[in-house]
Amino acid sequence: MPDYSRFQPLISPPTSTQVANAVIETWKTSESLPDTFANEVVFCGLGDPILKLDVMRESINAILSSSVKPRPSDDTSTNSNDTTKFRVVTNGLHPPEISSSLSSIGINPVTC
Repeated sequence: MPDYSRFQPLISPPTSTQVANAVIETWKTSESLPDTFANEVVFCGLGDPILKLDVMRESINAILSSSVKPRPSDDTSTNSNDTTKFRVVTNGLHPPEISSSLSSIGINPVTC
């Protein structure tokens, strides 16, 4: 993992508060992030993040409710630099209705 990722292995799965706080703290020092990652939050990791759909939902709500926002991205492939993008990397072994659940909580796209 690159140093700027601040990756640290966890002993137990994070709570929604821990996830939101990690994102918000990273945004506070986002000048160290590459521009293409400045306003993107990705749920991924060992196991399948969809198994913790409630944690993702609560995390997204807390992140969007925060007064701290990501710095604008220099990525010209997006239409809006002030929009936080959420996506999830999943193994895809879930019923089709999960896709609409993910969309309803602000995750787009889903990558298998």
